Amino acid sequence: MNKEVKVPLKLIEFDKKLLKCPTKYKHMYDFWYDFIFDPAANKIAITDRGTGKTKNVFLIILASILTDNEFFSAFLMRNFDDNTEQTRPLLIQILDEFCFEIFQGQAVEEKEAPVKLNKDGTPSSKQPSKKQLRGKWEVVMNADDNMKVMLRKQERQRACWDAYYRGIEYEGIPRGFFLNLERPSKSRGAVNKPCKLVILDECMPSKEDNKQKRDKGRMWIPNEAENFTMIYDSIRRGEIATKMFTGNPNRPWLEGWYFFPFWEETLEEWTKWYWANRPTSIKAWKEWTWIKSARMGDKYLKLQKCVHEEQEYPSPETNNWDNFFKKREELKILKKFLNGSQPLYMFNECIMFWAKDVKERDGGIPAHGFWFFVHRDYPYIANRGDPEFWDNLPEHCYTVEQESNSLQKRRVKMYLKMNTGTISAPKLSDESAKKYRLELLGKKNRNQLWFVNDGKSREIIMEFINNGKYI
Repeated sequence: MNKEVKVPLKLIEFDKKLLKCPTKYKHMYDFWYDFIFDPAANKIAITDRGTGKTKNVFLIILASILTDNEFFSAFLMRNFDDNTEQTRPLLIQILDEFCFEIFQGQAVEEKEAPVKLNKDGTPSSKQPSKKQLRGKWEVVMNADDNMKVMLRKQERQRACWDAYYRGIEYEGIPRGFFLNLERPSKSRGAVNKPCKLVILDECMPSKEDNKQKRDKGRMWIPNEAENFTMIYDSIRRGEIATKMFTGNPNRPWLEGWYFFPFWEETLEEWTKWYWANRPTSIKAWKEWTWIKSARMGDKYLKLQKCVHEEQEYPSPETNNWDNFFKKREELKILKKFLNGSQPLYMFNECIMFWAKDVKERDGGIPAHGFWFFVHRDYPYIANRGDPEFWDNLPEHCYTVEQESNSLQKRRVKMYLKMNTGTISAPKLSDESAKKYRLELLGKKNRNQLWFVNDGKSREIIMEFINNGKYI
């Protein structure tokens, strides 16, 4: 929580039940306690799967709603279908546990459920079951700030909490919002009150890099950082709001836009440390545990590797930390923009440069020239402040839509390169784009296609190479 939010420590101290971790990860209690209640305004936590990540985030939202009448939160997701397919069902289970288990014990004030009567006044044989009574419980604070779990009065039929496709309701008022990261314009209009907590759970997409996963929202979204910022700036309504990123080490940290530019040097050091200390045997690696944390002003970063159990069948999670700490040369990512490179053209909001004479050739950079992409918004592009640079830079357009949306004065209609006399034939742009995808793939395989570490260009171009995705 940020400094503006009252930390409900009394809820945590109540039987130590608020934070929940699987039995085999009991040590994660301290991890989540430290992370969730840290006052930093920008927090990132990366842990192994199954350690209680999503559950603890939801629990702290519920606790904050109870203790702060002005607390509103937003839960961002890449695939908005998840809110009905898995997020909402999970939240319903967490609500049940939160209301019926976490806050019960010595502080419970028990009341008998109303008895149903027959017309003659005798007790009915059909009395309310426990299942029917679930949802009629609420957590209340008395004058001494002591918690009581009370059975709702029968005349109040509606449950205290509700989880619906748009988020969380408490007493009929929306307090937590599920928002679509891919549609910032719709998400911004869904929230009226200023949010104090903005969460991107599963901030690192799964490793399966294929078209089906991308179409279902499991991969990075083009312009994801901009979408997040647009939603964040709108729903906080000018107030201070905490940014919280939680995820598993499914992807290389070099792809995570939220790590830049603040954590680049720190993660570079941790990458060297990881490969210098990583056990060579699989058994020793699975038993190897560690915690890494760093603070920079109002920003906080924390990583933890847990013990990996033996799996009966192969799992893609087996070597996920190796994947997270991939080196630059494996991903073809440059440390910085190479001054003196020649700009060639723009495509998909990325500019291709030709680098011939490079003095610093560390990190596996080719010795005889190579191409590299950089996103047009990267602040350290040489001559980016010169209007002539942009006036003379052509943009290669492989669809009519790209040409129509282009802001460049010079636009090259690449969809006509395969023209045989008919401009409107859809296959023309497809054939031209396919040829270009194969060209880029060949450069990549020959170690001649690199990317500047801007957090955008590599994902955009690789999405085009693999799946033909346009911006």
